[in-house]
Amino acid sequence: MNFFGLAIVAVAAALMALNFKSFKSEYGIFISIGVSILAMGAVLSQLDYLIEIVETIRAYIGLDNVYILTVLKIIGITYVAEFASDVCKDCGYSSMANQVQVVGKLTVLCISMPILLALLETINGILS
Repeated sequence: MNFFGLAIVAVAAALMALNFKSFKSEYGIFISIGVSILAMGAVLSQLDYLIEIVETIRAYIGLDNVYILTVLKIIGITYVAEFASDVCKDCGYSSMANQVQVVGKLTVLCISMPILLALLETINGILS
């Protein structure tokens, strides 16, 4: 599904959820979660192309696979945390959404530490 098709489905789902809000508000939440899952599925279907491009870039600059995998993990964690946070906000649990965002940020920080350490070692080697 292309972006414009997904945008049309999202707008139609938002209008449907708005209709249900007056008498069955929980249906609006289910519609929102369903469209969000559909959107994530559409993005995941294009993930192979992104990985292929990243592999080509890695081959050109000769980076280690560990760094590329770490960056891809960070991107994935960021998107999953944002998705979960938005679903929590849609359900009316903004404090839970904030906690999901904090945990996502801390996870990204922990995963990125080896890259930061390697960068500092490289800088130290250049300066020595």
